[in-house]
Amino acid sequence: MPEIPESASWVTEKILGEVFRLNNIPSMKGYLDYFMKNVDGVFKEMFDSNAPQDIKLTEGWDMKLTDIQKLLVLRTVRPDKLIPAMTNYVITSLGAEFMTPPTFELMSIVKESANS
Repeated sequence: MPEIPESASWVTEKILGEVFRLNNIPSMKGYLDYFMKNVDGVFKEMFDSNAPQDIKLTEGWDMKLTDIQKLLVLRTVRPDKLIPAMTNYVITSLGAEFMTPPTFELMSIVKESANS
């Protein structure tokens, strides 16, 4: 395992394991090196941020990765922000109607059940 700098005490074994697993995905080759090089930069910023899903990756990785792969990166550093990021992804990709529950109209339900 690569040596984590002392300044990166926020990097847990779980985070490092997730980074290793991402690096094993063929389209993510080089991610481990990128993570280690930027552990005190963009990844620390992501770890400390209230909106880590809005932080752009550097060195061309933001353009290289698909939106789903970016969700995987977010999951490694801030799994607590994955659900809001996935919600944003669905709204952006499919539309807000896929995240909005249907309205509940009690009278129409009563009428439907009365017709049965």
